[in-house]
Amino acid sequence: MMERFGGLPASLQEKAEALRTQGKTAMFAAIDGRAAAVIVVADPIKETAPEAVKALQAQGVRIVMLSGDSRKTAEAVGRRLGIDEVIGEVLPEQKVEKIKTSSRKATSTDKTIYPPQAALRRTNWPFSLSPVLV
Repeated sequence: MMERFGGLPASLQEKAEALRTQGKTAMFAAIDGRAAAVIVVADPIKETAPEAVKALQAQGVRIVMLSGDSRKTAEAVGRRLGIDEVIGEVLPEQKVEKIKTSSRKATSTDKTIYPPQAALRRTNWPFSLSPVLV
């Protein structure tokens, strides 16, 4: 999109890439039709999230994170949390298909867990859950 504004200066692109490797999302702003700034947003990771991921993994649950963020941003967050597999740049309507084509194929001994949403709302979990294949 920044091509409409004369492209992206190398200095802004480098800054954005560095921020993405830290798990942050970089966006660009233009002033008078020229790229002028990098705007950064990031979802904070709850203190309890790494411990929760480890606890689930200790129970044999393989954690796959699907994210709409850039691949680099998603991978950085996944590394910080110890996530087993990270898939970035996924649109909401693509998530079911991505789950089906995950690098680990489901076997007949796997089961899908559909956490009851009412019960999850009463918990203090550090993340949200969708149907989970274990």
